[in-house]
Amino acid sequence: MFEIKLPPLRARTADILPLAEAFVHEIGQLFGRPPAGLTRDAKTALVRHHWPGNVRELRNALERAAILCEGGLITAEHLALDTIAPALSHVDSEPARTTDLNVVERDTIAQVLREVGGNKSRAAKQLGLSRTQLYVRLRRFGLG
Repeated sequence: MFEIKLPPLRARTADILPLAEAFVHEIGQLFGRPPAGLTRDAKTALVRHHWPGNVRELRNALERAAILCEGGLITAEHLALDTIAPALSHVDSEPARTTDLNVVERDTIAQVLREVGGNKSRAAKQLGLSRTQLYVRLRRFGLG
């Protein structure tokens, strides 16, 4: 057994965008739709972020953003990096938004359902899902 020392992502800023592009492509395949891509402001936000959680945090941020962007381009707003790693001074003063992808997905589905007045066909289309995929998620998340 031997040890491999790999500097944290925040110390390898040149790796951030190539990793992000690879993750976006992989996430696009996972979701069954073409890769959305990243806007210029999203790329800037990715490079400027501190990345305390390293590569897994980058992938989770991109997966969450892919859910929120509904198949379009991922923007800095979709990444919401300032809420993923809030400053310690904010921990007690305000609740941080969750990065749990199940919670984000559930909330996104619920929001879209409200926006379309409960029309599941329209919700599925807006979410980039088949109706069957939407029904599976509705059962999983307990959304009627």
